[in-house]
Amino acid sequence: MVKIRHNSTLHNFKRWSFLLAALLLASLFSSLLASGASAQPAAMTVMAIGGPNRIIGTRFVDENGTPTFLMGVNYEGHTDRAWLLWEDAKFDPGLIDSNFGMVERAGLNTVRIFVSKTLRDNINGGNWSKLDKIAELAANHHLKLLLTFNDYDEPNLAKEADFDRKVVDHYKNNSTFFGFDLKNEPQFGDIGTADFPAGVTTPLQDDAFIKAYGERMSNDAVKQWRQTSQGKAVIPARFDDRRAYLYANAYRLWQEFLSDSGAWVVSHSGKNSLDYMDSPDSAKWKVYLDALSGTLAKYIEVRQGAIRAANPNAITTIGWSNIIFSKLAANSSLSFVSLHRFAAEGISGLNTTVNLLENLRNTHAGKPVVLEEFGYSNAHDNGSAVDPNLTADYETTLWLYLYGKGFAGGFKWMLTNFPPGFNAVQNNYGLLDNNTQPKPAYHALRAVTGAVKSQNALPHFSTQTYQAAGTDVEYRFAGSDSFFTSAKSANSGPVTISQGANAPFAAWWTGSGAAQMNFMATTPTQVSVNLDVAYAQRNKQLPAKLFAEDQQVQAGVASPNFNFTAQPGVLYRLEVPVTPAAFNTAKPIAGQLYFKETGHNLGGRFRTYWETHGGLALYGYPISEEFNENGLIVQYFERNRFEYHPEYAGTKYEVLLGLLGRSLTAGRENEPAFQRIAPFPSNRDRYYFNETGHSLAFGFKNYWDKNGGLAQFGFPITEEFQERNPTDGKTYTVQYFERARFEYHPEFAGTRYEVLLGHLGWQLVRANGWLP
Repeated sequence: MVKIRHNSTLHNFKRWSFLLAALLLASLFSSLLASGASAQPAAMTVMAIGGPNRIIGTRFVDENGTPTFLMGVNYEGHTDRAWLLWEDAKFDPGLIDSNFGMVERAGLNTVRIFVSKTLRDNINGGNWSKLDKIAELAANHHLKLLLTFNDYDEPNLAKEADFDRKVVDHYKNNSTFFGFDLKNEPQFGDIGTADFPAGVTTPLQDDAFIKAYGERMSNDAVKQWRQTSQGKAVIPARFDDRRAYLYANAYRLWQEFLSDSGAWVVSHSGKNSLDYMDSPDSAKWKVYLDALSGTLAKYIEVRQGAIRAANPNAITTIGWSNIIFSKLAANSSLSFVSLHRFAAEGISGLNTTVNLLENLRNTHAGKPVVLEEFGYSNAHDNGSAVDPNLTADYETTLWLYLYGKGFAGGFKWMLTNFPPGFNAVQNNYGLLDNNTQPKPAYHALRAVTGAVKSQNALPHFSTQTYQAAGTDVEYRFAGSDSFFTSAKSANSGPVTISQGANAPFAAWWTGSGAAQMNFMATTPTQVSVNLDVAYAQRNKQLPAKLFAEDQQVQAGVASPNFNFTAQPGVLYRLEVPVTPAAFNTAKPIAGQLYFKETGHNLGGRFRTYWETHGGLALYGYPISEEFNENGLIVQYFERNRFEYHPEYAGTKYEVLLGLLGRSLTAGRENEPAFQRIAPFPSNRDRYYFNETGHSLAFGFKNYWDKNGGLAQFGFPITEEFQERNPTDGKTYTVQYFERARFEYHPEFAGTRYEVLLGHLGWQLVRANGWLP
């Protein structure tokens, strides 16, 4: 991690200082913390854990080709053991699992972790248990891992490349690993002093660049300088005189380049060192910069070559805090380009971060660009506190900029605070505070991830602006289905807000099915929603319901304006009953079946499924056209809902029945018929299902067997019991299954209508308020 306060200066933060503090204080801390089965596969998520990710152009995609916006966090360990995560006495799977649970709850999809010397030595000794456990915990929380190698000083590239290959080979079939970072924040000295394998030569180990610029230090001067403390700090003791001479001249030229760049930036307002490299004013440095890039290319070739030998499709990057190196052409061989950037509060620092990102995107056209480390601390150098809403404003601006402007993703630095450290600024970058409680930035990020998922990782913002508000930043990112702002008062579309201070506020919504709006604030906020503007087709006879973290807190329909006070850190959901247009009476469509009884069509895959799996007798008539509900193409029938699952195209799961039995009985688990019964051996007359703890017998069993069984109806989720039928008001013997309700009709005894399926399709549609 590097903190950059001025365009012209690069400050390399020394992680060993954290380690020293942690080791001194380690003794003061002790370890903390220590449903029924479904008959179809689980649906895929935006960033599926089940397969490898790929790159198409500037975007990451999952194995199905679905766009993925990388939303990650850097993780060095729990608050009391950052940078000591892998030590035997500090490695605590319970704490890691708890931390990863917070990452998952925030909606993030990736965690960046680091290979320390301890972990390297464990693996080289044959002990994979720690990294295996981290991978297992990540998978359990539906997270990917970006593994950063070589987070220590090791100049022997052949040695490191061998380790890289070993690790990638071990995990080549484990899709939990998103990709691999060759090294965290390498600087000029890391690249220039690296020991390359025998036979590999680099431009910085050749005197061509010295001839181009003239000697900066003679051999004798270098020998004398090596005896001084500064010379010893710059030139490794292992260098012979020839290599020391070349490196000393390269180092002096590097200092001159930085000086020229810094002076240019000072005289060109709003510009940075990358702009200088693009300017004709930097032309004199071309030979030298080409030598730097050529050396970096060899570095990447050795390290990445080992990774690709183990897995040709491995995704790779380098975490650059050195912005000069991030721009060099050698980065083109990496899978994506990563920038680390830390700025003090203020609009100029934010603008510089944005300008650097845009410059790198233009430089590395067609390649994903990720802001791999960024964040704002909740403390100043003198230890004084920084308003957590202010830092949340800046971080949320960057998240929304990255997402809205089509960058590939970002990684917040970092998950937890680090109380044992001695540097107040560095100790307070966490999304979680000293007690692992969420800060406002965590809640604001949770809202961004919610919108990203609802928009399928493709932004819908038509307005993307930010501006200074004193030392704070006031942003506005808005579109047809979302509104993000840090303003004290603002409105967009159906939403109007008022809050006492600048702080992150978010609203995002969907328009299909039972329409849903989501809200998140980090300070008490007055929210007013014009329901008629949001949903012109809303059913005004049914209440709009407000939920706070899934608990209903308010309902109302009298006025189109729905008002409430959003409390900090609470995820609100407003459900508005809206009738999708698919339920309107339709005209016949050529080539499809048209049912005048309900005024709807049936075609394509759904028609094939309907005709081959029971037709009218099992499903009834269609009561809607096809439409998109919660990301799936669906069609409602009197007795069920058909769902098209493209991820299972070509298999028997391509069309699935909705789990309407489970949906319509949610909350009834404590009723007697829903209680699990004692197991018994199944026989020809009565089955017992361990998966749900229920049985199936006699007439219902015969119907289940003859009409598709498990694939058609799912497991039983109740025993037989008496229930009033909402369709005709009569009481029947019924039994619920995951996808159906069986009803015994004695008036049809001895006919094929003796057992009928309940009208669950109608029942759910009416419960949603879509039809009377």
